[in-house]
Amino acid sequence: MIYYKKITRVNGFDSSDRDNARQNNYAWSMAELDGYLYIGTGRNVVYRGMLSLEMEPTRSFTPEHPSQASEIWRLPIRGCGHPGEWERVYQMPAENGTCLFRCMASFRDSAGENRLHGGSYSKDGQGYLLNSKDGLNWESVPFPLEPGYYVRPIMEHKGKLYAASCQPLTVGKTTYLHVYDDPVKGWRRVDTGPVTGEIFSMTVFNGQLYIGTMPAGGFAIWKSSDPESGRWECVVDKGAGDALNEIPMAMEEFGGWLYVGSGINGAIYSTDPDSRWVLPKGFDLIRISPDDDWEVIVGGTPILPTTPSRGTRNEGLYSAGFGNMFNPYCWTLKKYGGHLFVGSWDSAVLYKFVLEDLAESGASNDYITKLIKKILREMDPAKLADYNYGHWLKEFLHSLRNYPESLGFDCLISCDGKHFRQVSMDGFRNDENYGIRNMLEVSDGRLYVGTANPTQGCEIWTLSIDHCPSY
Repeated sequence: MIYYKKITRVNGFDSSDRDNARQNNYAWSMAELDGYLYIGTGRNVVYRGMLSLEMEPTRSFTPEHPSQASEIWRLPIRGCGHPGEWERVYQMPAENGTCLFRCMASFRDSAGENRLHGGSYSKDGQGYLLNSKDGLNWESVPFPLEPGYYVRPIMEHKGKLYAASCQPLTVGKTTYLHVYDDPVKGWRRVDTGPVTGEIFSMTVFNGQLYIGTMPAGGFAIWKSSDPESGRWECVVDKGAGDALNEIPMAMEEFGGWLYVGSGINGAIYSTDPDSRWVLPKGFDLIRISPDDDWEVIVGGTPILPTTPSRGTRNEGLYSAGFGNMFNPYCWTLKKYGGHLFVGSWDSAVLYKFVLEDLAESGASNDYITKLIKKILREMDPAKLADYNYGHWLKEFLHSLRNYPESLGFDCLISCDGKHFRQVSMDGFRNDENYGIRNMLEVSDGRLYVGTANPTQGCEIWTLSIDHCPSY
């Protein structure tokens, strides 16, 4: 059996100010330091995203007093007992205009100091990297960020901390990777040699550092045993046979394989600067062996077929998104207790609120017409001719048949990495929980799950297992 329990009494943490709490709508980063669990929040993510795309934010995503000042909250971890109360330990100054803490990790450097490192991004295009020794006092540290970039994945490898930066919406060809191990030397740029595309995800597998990049034409996975040498090898490219596998959303080692889950930004907003909008599809999940062989576990006939440089695409045991096109992100992969957990983003929740808000305001026809015209203007006619429309329509109708029963994120579990069982298909009984944004196993032995909820504020849950499910 799999049990889950909510440990945030108030969505978005802040019991003293419910409007502020609902603005903490993404549990965007999680880390542990000295007996505390830390959560870095994303603020008004859908509201801000609609403004960035020159769309008027609709009612459900607009707080009473919008504030983009990201916050960090912490919870004491008490062994086998019940968690204590949530405490806000940091709020970015309002003048910085910061709206999210994308990443967070604890790391003990060569001077013996164990610190939390957290990366954030501001609406004025300035990135920040903060750190703290005690979780209460935070300072901004020098980090060579390009204008308009922010720190996203952060990972320890062979006693060094690696951090990659990318842009929030547009995506460039240049790869930015930095390394840190000594507070005197600070952060240094890493030579990534032949790698192209911005880095979205990063992990360690088989003693090597793996990075997932997002060049136009489908994600790529690269590896290096010595990241600072400039020697990198491409393991998978061109979206593992489907160009709509644009972003390597999540990576996790399990059972001697490296699992990679895909996604499309906002379900339809492309990384390709020459064709900003694409058809939506459910995510694919592939796995890579230590010998660099790969296979598709979740994903069927490609919607926008490609020919990878190495390997041949197969059809997985499950169709894309586990049969649901409204699962465009494999947002989280996490190994815990001999199991592999998969957490999705359910875009149908977003569509539901947008359409309800527009219908209520009477502006739906005009709004949707303008949006469709904008999308058509920015789509590449040449790419449109390459879509597998027959298969896309089949998957769309199948997904529509299960709406609205499927509202809320999906959480699935596997013992062998090939066969999966549903834990929840309704956002842990809250269909406004539209994504599992983070999972983290901490020293108390529990798995903590952070959600994304754009209307109510994020939630934190614990998961426990008492045996492996059968299939």
